[in-house]
Amino acid sequence: MKTLTDLCTEYRDILEDYADSLAGDFRRKREKESPPRIILAPPPKKREETEPQPAGGPAAASPAGLKDREERLRRLTALAEEIKNCSRCALAEKRTHAVPGEGVLDPLVMVIGEAPGEEEDRKGRPFVGRAGQYLDSWLEGTGKIDGLPLSREANAYIANIVKCR
Repeated sequence: MKTLTDLCTEYRDILEDYADSLAGDFRRKREKESPPRIILAPPPKKREETEPQPAGGPAAASPAGLKDREERLRRLTALAEEIKNCSRCALAEKRTHAVPGEGVLDPLVMVIGEAPGEEEDRKGRPFVGRAGQYLDSWLEGTGKIDGLPLSREANAYIANIVKCR
């Protein structure tokens, strides 16, 4: 059985191999490295049932929270626009659409895939092909969190590491 460190090391090696293949040097010789750092965040604090939450989460309660939220939305929108206009590698020449990601601004879950497939490239949205249908059913099947099932519309953000097919 693989440990979390083994899986992270294997995933890091896959990503490095992919980057090398884009640069033309596939599967370089690996040096002995320290294992990847695994950062586990503490679980979020539970809200009291009697405490009403404003739409958009706790940060939206104050004017400062609204300003911070608007700034994050502005940055995310600017990043998505930069991704759509990017032409720094050969993938940009053959893609139909760049696929920056989609979902809510303050997600409970973030799903990160490897790269867009044919259907994602055609539509410009992540996880809309067969894998997307499976992901949506998996998210729905996890149960409800804060009274809502997990979904890309309610409480998840979905993106890929590589943004072009």
